[in-house]
Amino acid sequence: MMRRARGFTLVELLVVLTLSSVIMLALVAALRSMSQTELRVDQWLARLDERRVVQNFVPSILGRVSARRAEASGPAGRPVVLFDGRPDSVSWVGVMPAREGAGGRYHFRLALEPGRLHATDAPQVLVVRYLPFRLGATVQDWAAAEARVLLRDALGLVLAYEDARRKPAEWVDHWTVTERLPDAVRIRISTARDDLPLLFVPLRVLPWGAGAGSGVATFGGGAEE
Repeated sequence: MMRRARGFTLVELLVVLTLSSVIMLALVAALRSMSQTELRVDQWLARLDERRVVQNFVPSILGRVSARRAEASGPAGRPVVLFDGRPDSVSWVGVMPAREGAGGRYHFRLALEPGRLHATDAPQVLVVRYLPFRLGATVQDWAAAEARVLLRDALGLVLAYEDARRKPAEWVDHWTVTERLPDAVRIRISTARDDLPLLFVPLRVLPWGAGAGSGVATFGGGAEE
């Protein structure tokens, strides 16, 4: 007599389907966790790269500053240096590093700007704007300048300027000496997570031959002749 083949019971099928569902859910959760971890790592690396750019790029362009004087004179008839140091922004004339692909002398401005102006979700971003140097230009149209976002989660920018000619040397939050440059700039940048290390940028005055012009340079906040 032939025996009937025994198949799986309904209970056994339900158990297998349940185990399969549990395994699939575990795999999906693991893949999602891996994807989120990878995204967080990418974001962390992006923030780290932005900080590296700030700590290297800003001193490289602000540390080599021109003491070029404007054609217009100040209230006392003394020459006015093209440098505007404020508590929350600084503008100057300097030289773009050759590695940026746009060498030569430029007007620069470092400040915080609304993130919406640069198509980002961040409330504020740290931006450097730059325009080709124009002889005799004292007021710049920064809205028409090229812009580079340096830091996307910036919350604060506090600047101070060293006047080493005072005894003792003093840091001021607004540079009002129009006939010469400060000796150094201190930059404090805060983000949504923490503060970046303080940047101390000694100002090394460019010779006239760097980028444009000619003449003699002095160092430590001196003036070009």
